Parts: sequence; structure tokens; C-alpha cells
Amino acid sequence: MRESILLIRGAIQAIFSDIFLFIPKSFLNRPLSLHAENIKNIRNMKKEVMMKTKSLFMLLLAGVFTFGLQSCDDDDDKDIVATPELQAAFTAQFPNVDVNYVKWEWNGRENAYEADFYEDRYEKSAWFSQSYEWLMTETDYNPPYSEVPQVVQDAAQAAHPDYRLDDIDGIETPGDMYYRVEMEKGEHDIYLNISPDGTVR
Repeated sequence: MRESILLIRGAIQAIFSDIFLFIPKSFLNRPLSLHAENIKNIRNMKKEVMMKTKSLFMLLLAGVFTFGLQSCDDDDDKDIVATPELQAAFTAQFPNVDVNYVKWEWNGRENAYEADFYEDRYEKSAWFSQSYEWLMTETDYNPPYSEVPQVVQDAAQAAHPDYRLDDIDGIETPGDMYYRVEMEKGEHDIYLNISPDGTVR
């Protein structure tokens, strides 16, 4: 009978070897007996391991599902090689930028071509439609924001005196130009759109 119990314990360890860390060593190393309580403990331990195995499987499944969703999101932005027509449209809009140093993407969220590049030391992004029309340019300004009109900075600070300037981008479209100002206070961020004359939109 003792040999049978040893075989049972060995089988349990073999079946659950991949999750062996859940079984306390104090239980596995203690002397065996034919007492009914020990048999009950074995059954309870097996049930506990099965439950934890199921939990691990569900966590793994959730991780795979999340990764799949992230992969789908990543598909929205894809690196591309610009066609001659797209390069020509870019050069017409930015004649001083070497098109060979432009990073191109297809922006699925905006349904447009996106060009990332540098001009006059500033990091910029420009968007073009599928028919190669220029849609918008975003310029990332750096502190101390000397290129941004002081009236814009003053307007942002006056609107939210308890916040500090964190980032300023210039936004240009075919019919408009404004500054998008990000301000922060601790972990809280707010965004303002301000015209060059200091008008908060």
C-alpha cells in the first residue's frame, strides 16, 4: 500500500511538473501515512493546482488577446516608400528639405500620408492626402520657446496660472495657423489652442 501511495505522489508531481512551484515542499517531503486526512489533502492539493493552472491559462489567453489588439493598432501606422508623386508634393511644400531624409508612414487613423523630418533645426510632421494634397504641418518647438510669440505664452499662463508650460507645437493648415499648448500641473495635463495674436480658442 505504501508503494501505491508513493506512485500516486510521483504521478501528481509528473503531471504538474510545469507548475510544481505551487506545491509546498513541506507537504511533499513529510512522511506518508494511510490516514484518511492525508488522502484528502492530496485531493485538495490537486484541486488547488488545477484551479491555479486554469488561472494561469486565462492570464496567458488575455495576454495573447491584448497583444493581438496592439498588433492591430500598430498596423494603423506603416512605414512606406514615397511615390514620385508624393515626393514632388512634399518638395513643392518644403523646397528647402532634402526629400531623401524624410521618413514616410501611412497614417491609418488620419487616412493620410505622414512625413517626419527636420527643417531649421525643428522636428516637423506633415500630412498629405491620398491625392497628394498638403493637409497640415506640425512643428515641435523647444524650450525656452523663443520662436513662439510671447503673447501666446502669456495667454496660456493667464488662462491657467497654476499650470506650467510643458510643450508647444505650431499647427499650420491651408487656411489656418495656431499653437497647441500643453500645460501640466503634477500629473494633470491640459491642452489649449491659441491663435498667434493670443486668442484662446
